[in-house]
Amino acid sequence: MPRFANHTSDLALAKNVATYVLMADGIPIIYQGQEQHFSGGTNPFTNREPLWETGFNVFAPLYQHISSLNTLRQHTMTLDSNYTTAQSSVLHQDKSTLIMAKGGAGKQIIAVFTNAGEGATSGTWDLDVSSLNYPASTSQLTEVLTCTNYTISPSHTVSFPMTGGEPRILYPASLLAGSSLCGEGGRMFNDKVTNQTVTATTFTTTVGSAPTVMVASVTVPIGEAEQTGGAASATGSSSAVRRVALGSSSSSWTGPAGTFAVLVMCGMGMSLLVR
Repeated sequence: MPRFANHTSDLALAKNVATYVLMADGIPIIYQGQEQHFSGGTNPFTNREPLWETGFNVFAPLYQHISSLNTLRQHTMTLDSNYTTAQSSVLHQDKSTLIMAKGGAGKQIIAVFTNAGEGATSGTWDLDVSSLNYPASTSQLTEVLTCTNYTISPSHTVSFPMTGGEPRILYPASLLAGSSLCGEGGRMFNDKVTNQTVTATTFTTTVGSAPTVMVASVTVPIGEAEQTGGAASATGSSSAVRRVALGSSSSSWTGPAGTFAVLVMCGMGMSLLVR
């Protein structure tokens, strides 16, 4: 089967697809390379591109997009034990827009999807959220992908812009503490990523009947602490590397070496199950 990006290079549409996979009901599954916006087809069969050719780029737009959504999903599950089993409700649906809410009363994630694409005309949505029963203490919703707050009006509506065909994810601002998203502290992204380095490893493997030398590389983010000679070291057990490269995984592997090993193993598989 050709990859989605083989049909269209529109990054906004790709973000909407990934957002639906992660925010809708069920278990999210990301096809390896989707986060790198691979575009392989089936004539010839090029839909299984190797990840190491991209350097496992953790700065790729879709990688960052998926990482943020997965972080929110896991954070929400710590606050709402019924999140994964709660059935999504449709708040609005038309030919180009789908708006859904998922989660327990007052804790829902609102996901806004559009098929308009990158060339979409900008506009503003006025969304009625009265059916979601947000408590009085929830006066603002944070659009997690842009880290922008929007106030819920006395009539229980929230207005937010739609630009460039991008999806929108709204979540109670008061519940973001400790999520590591939008500067709210937590395990991920506490260090400002200011640079990157590429780590390469050469190894010999057998292709057919002949030994072949291959080089695999990985793009490793360097946090602000490493740049300024802080306590964390880019060549040691860097928490900044673990947070950015592995998302909010609870894996005990840290630092470039562990990160490289995890990414190589993921690259060998065909699909990644997002917890």
